[in-house]
Amino acid sequence: MVRKIISGGQPGCERAALDAAMKNGFKTGGWCVRGKRCVDGAIPPRYELKETASTEPAQKTELNIRDANGTLVFYEGKQNGFTHIINEYSVKHKKPYLLVNLQNDAVEEKEIIKVWTDANKIITLNVTGSEENYNEENYKRTLTILNKLLVDYKINDAEEEYND
Repeated sequence: MVRKIISGGQPGCERAALDAAMKNGFKTGGWCVRGKRCVDGAIPPRYELKETASTEPAQKTELNIRDANGTLVFYEGKQNGFTHIINEYSVKHKKPYLLVNLQNDAVEEKEIIKVWTDANKIITLNVTGSEENYNEENYKRTLTILNKLLVDYKINDAEEEYND
């Protein structure tokens, strides 16, 4: 059912989501902070994201939650204050979210995500993670999980059209 992936373009989980979507032929998008700034400098131009009016990350986080049908929040080990922010905006906009621990088995997490996206009829999926998780290992883990998920949707729903 997923047809589009959005994120804020930060390195790690958010870029992995956009890269998985592009690799598998899914639409991408999302909001990033004004100036396309991120923790490692500038968001690469291959990620076509809309800029918020603010340089505060909270605004792009809220807009991506608002614009998606649901949000995946990747974290490693234990949750932190970032999940509280996700909860706050998700409740405000009446959108579901799912926490995904990157230390768990990728195949099992993919199956949990698939059940959740199907149950919530997720077409546009927002993917995020806290700044503490912006590293190469978490990029690879997130990419693995989302590639597995999107391949399923590409195969199972190949005959369906999605218009944004």
